[in-house]
Amino acid sequence: MVSVITLFRWFRHRRQRSMPADDADRKASDRQRQNYRIQFGESPHPIFIQRTDNRHPATAFTCPVRDVSETGISLGCTGVYAIGQTVQGEIIFTSGRTAPVNGVVLREKMDYTCLRLHCTIDPPLLMAEQREQIAREKGDSPRPAVSKAVMDKTVGSLPSDSPKGICRLKRL
Repeated sequence: MVSVITLFRWFRHRRQRSMPADDADRKASDRQRQNYRIQFGESPHPIFIQRTDNRHPATAFTCPVRDVSETGISLGCTGVYAIGQTVQGEIIFTSGRTAPVNGVVLREKMDYTCLRLHCTIDPPLLMAEQREQIAREKGDSPRPAVSKAVMDKTVGSLPSDSPKGICRLKRL
């Protein structure tokens, strides 16, 4: 039985090594992320501000943030940093909250640059930002199928008002 398992693992290992790079990248992207990311699609983006020096308040560079997690951020810029370069600055969210950034450039794609942070961003700060993003986008969500005027004129309940799941009523 042990030899069968060993052979199976050996064949699987050989097949993974001979897999083309595109397939390996696709498999890596299918894996679950360890930390939840807040993505800023249509909503207002936070701003990343790179500082030249902690003693001087002058900014060296600013760009929008595409997404943020506890351990990393994606900046909406390319061609500014080299892979492996250490970057320091801060993120200013649309709510006015800030988070310090001290990380290293992991990769650069066509339209964004990814940083892995040395010090994590506080999870309660990220949760508060996510709540604000949800509240901002709530107005853009789909509207109810039935207007308020129709609901006022309806004598009985609408199908959407029925309880979900199993409902057992006790009969007297």
